Amino acid sequence: MTPVRIRSVTGCGPRFMLTTPEYTSNMSRGKAEPGRWAVVTVEFDTQPEWVDEIVFQYNVVTHNRRNQKEPYTLLKGSVAYIDVPKERRNISTIYLRPSTVKRYGEVVGISVEILIKGEVVDSKAEAVDPNLRGEWWKTPRLIPRDGYLVNKSETPFAFINFDDEATIKK
Repeated sequence: MTPVRIRSVTGCGPRFMLTTPEYTSNMSRGKAEPGRWAVVTVEFDTQPEWVDEIVFQYNVVTHNRRNQKEPYTLLKGSVAYIDVPKERRNISTIYLRPSTVKRYGEVVGISVEILIKGEVVDSKAEAVDPNLRGEWWKTPRLIPRDGYLVNKSETPFAFINFDDEATIKK
């Protein structure tokens, strides 16, 4: 039996955009308007009582209609979780900052691989763009860019529904 199984992957298209949460403080309000973040969510089940470490490797393709030369961008990133309990409907999320979305466009394709001890135990992909077929994230015409995908703890959403995700490994 597989120790981890992906239920669903969501995040393609404009309906998966979140506005930056606004917090109140006694400091003056910033000058920027709240941005629009893209969020990719993987819902998964775990079978063992505990999994010491699970790594999610994300590939996210964006499409910028205004860039005729290079309309598609492949963004790569990963999130590692530790001490993941046996549970149905665990979640893993990864985010694209508002500036990333502005520059590279909306999310049109997602692939995720789950690794335990370096071995892929499950994977899933979804795409809403008809140009993305097969294992599109492996095509040499998409040049991967690292550093653009951020985990929940690196966003202003870090403390919202804090217990929904397992502990992110530092």
